[in-house]
Order: sequence, then structure tokens, then C-alpha cells
Amino acid sequence: MRVVYAQPAYIQTLGQSTAIAEHVQVDFELRGCPINKAQLLELLNALLNGRRPNLSSHSLCFECKQAGRVCVMVAQGTACLGPITQAGCGAICPAYQRGCYGCFGPADSTGPNLAALGQALWAHGCTEAEIQRLYHSFNAGTPAFQNLTLEGKS
Repeated sequence: MRVVYAQPAYIQTLGQSTAIAEHVQVDFELRGCPINKAQLLELLNALLNGRRPNLSSHSLCFECKQAGRVCVMVAQGTACLGPITQAGCGAICPAYQRGCYGCFGPADSTGPNLAALGQALWAHGCTEAEIQRLYHSFNAGTPAFQNLTLEGKS
């Protein structure tokens, strides 16, 4: 850790990290790792003009289909979180024949269908450990992804 981090002592505090919304009121959240420049400009424009931002709320699969991309999970059996991930990145990973990692968080505010995706990933040959790793990466702290099992049940 000393080679990678200038202050490795602070790494241990990450186990207690919480969302900023748990501490202060948040008016709007831009998702992504990194955030999308077009979404940032839309948010700023909306705020300056006194309107709600017009940002997508559908899954990443919509962006893949819109771009004419073949589904990497269906065609190649590549594990992909696109069906449960909010659109906004332009489907960067699938554009390079990689599965989505879920950087933009869960697509559905009522909770993504983790059980259905887990079954599809299982059918494509993913192990339970691989599916758990996918589910517990970027979104591990979101309520929909906390303490889930392969079937998507808490």
C-alpha cells in the first residue's frame, strides 16, 4: 500500500465511508466514474435556467441498442451489468467488447432485478464468486446491492 498510496494509514477509513447524502441534503446526483461531461453541462444549464435536468433514467442496454451494438452477454457470453445499470456513459465498455462494470449505479430506483441478471450470468457460465464480485464492485454501498445473495435476496 505504501507504494500506491501517499498516506496508506487513511485507507482503513474507507471501511466506514458513507454517501454524502447521508450527511447533507443533496439536490441532485450525477452518477458515473467519471461523470459524463454532457450530463454535467445539462445539469448546469438546467440549474441556471430554473428547470429540472433532462437526464436518462433507463438501463445501459438502451444505449447499446441505440448505438447498434451487439449485446456482449448474449453474443459472447461476457458478464455484463448493463441490464441493471443506469445509462449515461455511452456504453463505453461494451463498445470495446467488454461487459459493463456498473459505474453509473442501479438503473431502477425501486431496485434493479438482480435475481434475473444473476440467473442469466449463471446460465452463461459465471460462477457464484464471479457474480458476487460483479455485484459488489462500484455499487456495493447502494441499498439495492447491500448484503445480496446470488438470487438477489437480502
